[in-house]
Amino acid sequence: SFMLMARFNVALCTFDSLNHMMTLDDLETVFANVFRQLEAKGIFVFDMNLESGFLNRWVQPFNIVDDETAVMVNSHYMPEEKLATAHITAFLKNEDDEIYRRTDVTLEQRAYSIHEVFETLAAVGFIHLEGKIRFLFHITV
Repeated sequence: SFMLMARFNVALCTFDSLNHMMTLDDLETVFANVFRQLEAKGIFVFDMNLESGFLNRWVQPFNIVDDETAVMVNSHYMPEEKLATAHITAFLKNEDDEIYRRTDVTLEQRAYSIHEVFETLAAVGFIHLEGKIRFLFHITV
């Protein structure tokens, strides 16, 4: 948890960053921290992959190659666990000696249902009983 001295009119979280929260408790903590830092009429703008997004796009490897880099991504989604994993190998050209250096990274993401996301937003105050909504949500399908 965190507390900043300032409050904000808008909070922005992009590139499916919230899918890196591996439990609903983690997701709720993020939502609560963002809610606490917003002005009374502040808006939270974010995007997330839902399960359909993982099923559609995390099914086959892909590569990116240009003069400076070579990146190989092997991603897969396990529906029974709602867990997506991407194994990334990158060769990046060093500007000083023009030698390519290898970097390996593994990323994990969790799929949440729209119901879980809305319920968690409501639990921390983003959805009021009178139906006022204080967030904008982009769903990737």
